[in-house]
Amino acid sequence: MAVQQRKRRVFVCFDIANDAKQFQFITAQSKLPDSPFQIVDFSVQWTPPEAEWREKLRKRLALIEVVILMAGPKAFRAHNVLEEVEIAVELGKPIIQTFGTQFADYKPVPKAGKIAKWNWEALKTYMNKP
Repeated sequence: MAVQQRKRRVFVCFDIANDAKQFQFITAQSKLPDSPFQIVDFSVQWTPPEAEWREKLRKRLALIEVVILMAGPKAFRAHNVLEEVEIAVELGKPIIQTFGTQFADYKPVPKAGKIAKWNWEALKTYMNKP
């Protein structure tokens, strides 16, 4: 009998206005039997005042283990992406910045590390590290 591995809690960061398809893509993969992670949908819809939104997001990001940033062509300047990355960095959360579509001419999101083409096997290996 195989021991089921604990799934890591992941927050997916993406440009809400332009990259919803990428979020759907990774959500589907998170449901595969061999997925080493579960998506915790802690997105916080922005509503004024900004300080309250940031505090809600900070509390929610504190509960996850890894941020997967699904980069798209405009993600490097999307308000929600920049705020989520800033808070994740402040909390010391590791960020995996990747893209899952055929387009490859993306600018990396500042502070989120280098950008890499989506690779399911590499992601599984990363997620299975202690």
